[in-house]
Amino acid sequence: MKCTNCGHEIYGKFCTNCGAPAPINNDAQSLSQDQPPETTPQTQINGADTAFANQYFNPNKQSYDNSQPSVNQTSFGQQFTNPQSNYQNQQFTNQTQINQARNSKTTAIIISIISGIVIIIGIVAAIIVCLFFLDKASNYSTTDKSFSINTEPSFGIIDDDNILFDEKTHFYYKKSDDYDGLVITGFDYDYSNNSETITIEIPEKIENSNVVEIEELYSYYHDAHVTVVIPGTVKVIRSYAMSFDDYIDEVIIKEGVEIIEPNAFIGDVSLKKVTVPASVKQMNNCGIGYEMNDKLDNVLIDDFILYGKKDSAAEKYAKNGGLKFIAQ
Repeated sequence: MKCTNCGHEIYGKFCTNCGAPAPINNDAQSLSQDQPPETTPQTQINGADTAFANQYFNPNKQSYDNSQPSVNQTSFGQQFTNPQSNYQNQQFTNQTQINQARNSKTTAIIISIISGIVIIIGIVAAIIVCLFFLDKASNYSTTDKSFSINTEPSFGIIDDDNILFDEKTHFYYKKSDDYDGLVITGFDYDYSNNSETITIEIPEKIENSNVVEIEELYSYYHDAHVTVVIPGTVKVIRSYAMSFDDYIDEVIIKEGVEIIEPNAFIGDVSLKKVTVPASVKQMNNCGIGYEMNDKLDNVLIDDFILYGKKDSAAEKYAKNGGLKFIAQ
């Protein structure tokens, strides 16, 4: 038979001139179609035969590879080579599916982080709101004393971080913002005995510092005569410092005190005697000698006496208010 490539006479499986494979005999092919698949001889050319033919029978060194890639096999991880195109040695995999899986996982992580941040922000906001309302409630109970008549003390001001307690005198105090010294903010009345006469004497000094202000002081001794003594180191008695106290009977203010702010003593229905020194220059509307009725009007306390120096601010206060004044 003739070689279909160079026309040389072929006597075997390959052309001895160019190394091309011998053409298939049509008669043999027809015969093979009539035979069962298991008995039909097939001529196969593997890589070894091709290499052998190229080495010994192909002087032009032309290579013929009749092997064909299977298109029915899966493409995962498989490399296909196309020598006739621009995609030579390109590797095709299911990278798209892998990227999609990674993207889904990343999205889930991001959503979890954002959800956690939102939850934390919500918790912090709730805590801030609760603390805000608690602070408002505490301020109401300690600053608006006009609504605390006949109630037990809340001592909210004593809960301040700047408040200290003196175990020797049983007074609460803090540093003054306006003067060089300390501010009285409360009194531990529970420590005392059941005496019928009790004197609460504010100290001139605590821890070697002068007491210069009275911000809050209440007495809750039932069935006892209570006298409060304020030293001359005090410069000012603040508004509502001793107001609406049902248990104080007498207040003695010593020489040196300069200012008694408005409503400092308003509503003290048991207070019958107050001594004010000549050093006090300002005491307008301080509430000494007055209680408050149901209509929130100031009315004179029965049998009240104001003691002071002649021609002092105390005497002027008594005359303007219709109070009984005794000069000392």
